[in-house]
Amino acid sequence: MAGVSSCMKYSMFIFNFLFWIIGCLILGISIWIRVSKDIQEEFKTESSMLSPVNLLIAVGSVIMVLGFLGCCGAMKESQCMLLLFFIGLLMILLLQIVAGILGAVYTSQVFHSSILLSYVVIKLHRLIVSSVYLQIEG
Repeated sequence: MAGVSSCMKYSMFIFNFLFWIIGCLILGISIWIRVSKDIQEEFKTESSMLSPVNLLIAVGSVIMVLGFLGCCGAMKESQCMLLLFFIGLLMILLLQIVAGILGAVYTSQVFHSSILLSYVVIKLHRLIVSSVYLQIEG
């Protein structure tokens, strides 16, 4: 039984460490988008255009905290940290269910928002690719 417990402990640590890294990446990239003057000039952003970026900052922070709680809770076998990790995952599940219901009810507004979001993603991709090419050439 100790071998199974050890395997569960290390696999939970590895997966939560990956989630922590992904949360750090999401948080870092979204903060970079939020404070970068080049991106704000490219999109001619208004305060309403930055709300998806603010949402990404919040999501990255939550993923980072949950990944940390999962890593430390698994390695130290702390019931408190694992309980907080479980409560966080349960809250995310409930929020996803509510978001799915609201998305189904307000389908037309979601469709228009997704078109705007795809435009922003395409412009951001073009800006990143062009800046990478400029760095390579210069």
